[in-house]
Amino acid sequence: MAPPRPTLDSCDADHRSSNAPVVWPVICVVVLLAVAGPQFIRTPLTNDTALFDLQAVMIRDGAVLYRDVLEPNLPGVIWIHTGVRTIFGESSEAMRIFDLAVFCAILAAGGCWLVGRGFSRATSGWFCVAGLAFYFSISEWCHCQRDTWMLLPAMVGLLLRGLRARRWMQSEEQPAGVRNVYASGVVEGVCWAAGVWIKPYVAIPAAAAWCVSHLFVRRKREFLADTAGLLTGGLLVGGVGVLWMIRTGCWPAFLESAREWNPRYFEAGREHWTKRRFITMCVRLWPWSFLHVFAVPTAIVTLLRYLRSRTENATFATRSLFAALLCVFYLGWVAQAFFLQHLFDYVHAPAILLSVLLLVAAIAGTKRRMLRVGGIGVFALLAAAASPIFSTARLGLWQECLAGPASPRLQNRLTHFSNPDREDMQRVAEFLRREGVADRDVCLFNSDFVSMYQMLNLRPPTKFIYLYESATFFPDRSAELERALDESGHRYVVTDLVSCGMPQAEAEAIGPNGPLAPPPAYPTDRDNSYPWSHPVVYRSGTYLVHRVDGSAGRLLAGPLRTK
Repeated sequence: MAPPRPTLDSCDADHRSSNAPVVWPVICVVVLLAVAGPQFIRTPLTNDTALFDLQAVMIRDGAVLYRDVLEPNLPGVIWIHTGVRTIFGESSEAMRIFDLAVFCAILAAGGCWLVGRGFSRATSGWFCVAGLAFYFSISEWCHCQRDTWMLLPAMVGLLLRGLRARRWMQSEEQPAGVRNVYASGVVEGVCWAAGVWIKPYVAIPAAAAWCVSHLFVRRKREFLADTAGLLTGGLLVGGVGVLWMIRTGCWPAFLESAREWNPRYFEAGREHWTKRRFITMCVRLWPWSFLHVFAVPTAIVTLLRYLRSRTENATFATRSLFAALLCVFYLGWVAQAFFLQHLFDYVHAPAILLSVLLLVAAIAGTKRRMLRVGGIGVFALLAAAASPIFSTARLGLWQECLAGPASPRLQNRLTHFSNPDREDMQRVAEFLRREGVADRDVCLFNSDFVSMYQMLNLRPPTKFIYLYESATFFPDRSAELERALDESGHRYVVTDLVSCGMPQAEAEAIGPNGPLAPPPAYPTDRDNSYPWSHPVVYRSGTYLVHRVDGSAGRLLAGPLRTK
């Protein structure tokens, strides 16, 4: 009986041929880099990237992570920022070039997976074109993020898992040496553990890939040696990380954070997972977010067919192992992104890239030429229409981006978001400089301002750098936050009316008391709460600088209610 043909388990002869035209995808990659690269590199960094930079600098200057800086995740991303800044400098361009290099390495790993599956280098090249077009089309909120960075060691681990499992299946008569299996398992375990230190959610797709590989191989010697190798590699990397945490003194504070802060942070993610926010995110990521509609059923059907046929045809099972591993890896990644994390765009960018890889393989493997050409053509038109890459406004900035450096005005024109306004931030920073502020003098209330700490060469007054978000996510910790503010002795607090919930038009309005006064719709329900109870001494756009007189007072979080 002929084996069933899973969606990803057929390679059209045209696409397997080494004579397939590789030059066209190479040309497209070069064009994308030339057209969109300068704008990408000059686009401003987001608040998360600025936060990790600030944490790295503070740790370098003697601060203790988790104790002096609240952080809900493992410190892997801080290590990366420390290395990048030490080697390449402090500019935003350096971080963005590093990010682009990491993403290109991820595309290369995906291309290697396609070649390992039997597809041509041209198919691999077209995947790189699609992946690069996707990355240049999404907002800067998705760039320089740990969710994308952890995909690189995970993809390398997946490649190693596929190559190693296929070798076991092909050596049925002559089992692989236990030492070789163990040694290669150590290398793979190091890759997975590196991803875990960046963000632990990578363990879910990793465990799924491990289960599928051994479910089909079913070789006791290989299973034991592989599991021992993976654990050894993971423990080696984990041990080095724990040793760093102990030597720097942050281990007790990390345990406290994991025990007392992280559960509530996880719950807050569920509470903010709403239908409206989900639809808004899908619209921002359109049409790439729509690919899950096709990729999820494709992965499920392929995996089920493989499960059903694995005992019927050994040759078919061996050839299809790579496809099964990618499917379960993708489904595991989608599961952790949708069901365990916050509803943030950057969380879902890696899953979308995996859907691109999966669908490229499925489309390239089909013998239905019309389906292949039609599907690619329709999606390419939708993606081009939604992408900012070839928009007139963005293309008009190409020469200015190439000349550099990026001014606040240029960054405002490049950003995908109206907030923060870099020109207003610069004015606020200039005012604070004139006031002679020093370390711990200024509290930047909203997370959008975090880059101003580095701009002013200041250290935050408390460990709660994202103060507004900390107060919102942890209302039961209000007393601790208030005590930290009182003990800090800070002199100023900077707030953003829009980020705190005031509509843009009302926040920008100028009343009869002039432009330096709060707008007419300024809230009255918080006259006795921090930071609104403190007088405004400077205003630029929707940003207010309050002078803190005496005690900080009661901290009241949540959106502002205007008059």
